[in-house]
Amino acid sequence: MENLHDLMINKKLTISTVESCTGGLLGSYLTNIPNSSKYYRGGIIAYNSSVKSQLLNIPEDMEFVSEKCVELMNIGLKKLIKSDIHVSISGYLGPNVYKSSLQGVVFYSISYLNIDHIVNLKIGNIDRVLSKEFIVSNIINKLCEII
Repeated sequence: MENLHDLMINKKLTISTVESCTGGLLGSYLTNIPNSSKYYRGGIIAYNSSVKSQLLNIPEDMEFVSEKCVELMNIGLKKLIKSDIHVSISGYLGPNVYKSSLQGVVFYSISYLNIDHIVNLKIGNIDRVLSKEFIVSNIINKLCEII
């Protein structure tokens, strides 16, 4: 996280997030280091599908864990919070997923310099807390790589 912090500060970049399955953990990580207010603009926790629909204008009949959904989540986030980087996350962590084949399927999108970097993680059936930490770690590494 310190590498990302230094990159954000040195390049004078800003970031905002919209999280579903991670429940705000990425935002929490981004704010754990002093001076993070220089780059972290804010975030939305759109855990329930109704919030995705009402706040981010995601069609209610859309598959909420999909490449298209995280792309649209970022579009909605861009309308609400202006920043250089926008990150959206949606996934099924389980254990009670309506289709067992979807358990552990996560999509996230990082929008930076007019490019959407969309990643599909398949983390399988692991503990929810470990799943969230793995997802956030993966995103932080990807952000460092992209920047």
